[in-house]
Formats: sequence, structure tokens, C-alpha cells
Amino acid sequence: MKIRHLFALLALLACSLFRAGLAEASFIPLPPNPPPLGSSYAPNFFTTVSAATVNYDAGAQIFTASNAFAIGVIGVRATITPLINDIFGVFSLTANVDHTGNVSGGTYSLTGGSATLGLPAATMLMSGQILDGGYNPANNIINFLITVSANPAFESALGASTANAVLDITLGSFDFSTTSGRQTPTTNPDVSFIASVAEPMSGALLLSGLSLLVGFGLIARRKARR
Repeated sequence: MKIRHLFALLALLACSLFRAGLAEASFIPLPPNPPPLGSSYAPNFFTTVSAATVNYDAGAQIFTASNAFAIGVIGVRATITPLINDIFGVFSLTANVDHTGNVSGGTYSLTGGSATLGLPAATMLMSGQILDGGYNPANNIINFLITVSANPAFESALGASTANAVLDITLGSFDFSTTSGRQTPTTNPDVSFIASVAEPMSGALLLSGLSLLVGFGLIARRKARR
């Protein structure tokens, strides 16, 4: 192989590796606030009867939400089309939220049961970490980008990837600069499932690959001079 052909190949490999790194480093964007439930994010889980209780500790910047719900539904929210409509249980969420409404972490859980799914009361339906999110004062909804670990029967009923999801709570007008607590004006929460969040290619891996290519180039140049 001629030296110019080798360098052309090395350049092509370097370009391919760089593009792969950019692709892997691209994170799925947070869906619109609120996400378009009932479309590409369906099927969803939502409650139809009970409002949630929310509290905010301005000093600790901790937001909590809970709901003991009598009817939870797996289905299409936009048309209220139920696939499973006899889920009952308790929802709980604790999140780090600053005074501007930005979310920086937390946890949540959903326990309950369903005769249709053959799940007894107090079964862990789903739980996980809160990755990101924020409050939108334009529509008074706070969104949480969450990871999901789901009960197999619950996950099967969803019929969708449950790797990640967006959980949203309608708060009404809410002031994150002061400590407060209230009932939400509507039933909460809603959960819409989305595709997995991509893991970024590590910078070390990318640099290692490029360094390897440069090394091959130097060796080839030395051999060419002999």
C-alpha cells in the first residue's frame, strides 16, 4: 500500500470515529412541556380521580409529591382510551428543585395493584431516578425526566420501552421562592414513555482512538523514509 493511500485511509477512519463520538454524545431532548401524550409517547400511565399533594421546602430546595389514587389507567391520555383501568395504589416523588423551578435529581416510586394484571396491593409497579426537568410557568406544569424500573406485568401492559419516561404534574401557579404546600388542581401524575437516553462516548475513548491513528501514521512515515 502506498504511503498516500495509507494516510487517506487513516484520515477516513479518524473522521468516522469522530462522527461516531458525536452521535453517541447526543442526548435525547426533553419532550415539549407538557409532552404530546397519546401520540409518539403512548401508551401512558395516568390517574383519573385523585389530585396529588405537593410541598416545597424553599430552604432545602426539596419538592415532594404524593397521591393515594383509586383509579390509575394505562392507555391513551389524549382520547382517554383505557387499556387497563383498575390500577390502584400510592405515588411518591422527592426531587431537588431550585428557586427557579429547575430540577436536578431525585427519586420516585409507584406501588399498587391491579386485578386485571394479577398484581396484589403494594406491588412495586415502577420506580427510578429523576434525571432532569423543570417547571414551565406558561402552563403551570413541572416535568421530570425519569429512569424506569418496572414490574414485568406492568411493563408488558404498557407495550412500550420503559427505559425512560417523562412524568408531569400540573401544579397551577406555583412560587418556588417560598415554602408552600397544596393539592394539585387536576389529577396527577401523568407518565409518558420515551426512547432510551443515549450514553455519551467517553472523551478518553475518543482521544485513545485518535492517538492510535496518529501513531500508525508516524510509524508509516518512518518506514517510508527508510
